[in-house]
Amino acid sequence: MNEVDKVPAALNSKVELHREVGALTKKGENILMILNKPEIKYALEKLISSPYEFARLFEAFFSTVGLNNALLNCSPESIIDAFLRYSEFSGTYEPEFLKRQYSYLVPRFAKGNNFAKCEYELSYKGLSYIATKECNLKVICAQVIREGENFKANRKDNRYIIEHEFLFYTDPTREPAIVGAYAHCISNEGIESFTLLNKKDLERIRAAAPGKSLAWDSYESEMYCKSAIKRLCKHLLLTSSNTKNLLFIEDESMASSPEPELLDNKTKIKQALSV
Repeated sequence: MNEVDKVPAALNSKVELHREVGALTKKGENILMILNKPEIKYALEKLISSPYEFARLFEAFFSTVGLNNALLNCSPESIIDAFLRYSEFSGTYEPEFLKRQYSYLVPRFAKGNNFAKCEYELSYKGLSYIATKECNLKVICAQVIREGENFKANRKDNRYIIEHEFLFYTDPTREPAIVGAYAHCISNEGIESFTLLNKKDLERIRAAAPGKSLAWDSYESEMYCKSAIKRLCKHLLLTSSNTKNLLFIEDESMASSPEPELLDNKTKIKQALSV
């Protein structure tokens, strides 16, 4: 019998693992101590889809949590969920998702809660990487449009001609406000797709973000670029078992729901696009 087989039956499900880490937290143990317990590590290894990568995935995740005080104050249950989510993407696409900055662990603060919630989120680079893999793309890019910049996009002979005159400021505090964002891609077959979000779209997407997130304050332009890529991916009808979970319905309903609806098949994606 190997060590993994010695895991108590009670820890062979995520629900029981949540209960265990919650109980340990009430006893005064911090999340790093909890994650390092053999029974917790063994349970996590049994729950992930790629157990052969567990040691490397766990080391990267543990280091990331340990270096961020805000993450240390997140609920232990949300940190467990974030690890399982991280292992799902890393096992499918790229084992170094955190180290390559393809993804981040983001603490979200909600009014009235004693703990922040740790959420696993793909970065702009990570979302671009997955979209390229899933949609057989040669290239995909996104940019924000700032107030005062000249922007024009036309379509001719199934090609998009994009003219964007950037303004450059050496002092970031003087950068004009973001008034739009766009994403453009070219498939390996030469087919082009394009999407544009205006200021109203951006305001609605940011307002719908669940809880207060440091990402929007620190990486505003990247978050808007990621939103543009998500919208483009909707139009490309991604149906992979992993990327389907990225295609949140970006409408006002997200603002009142802590768990945004997920598009789990092509039919739901088409329904979302028809609204």
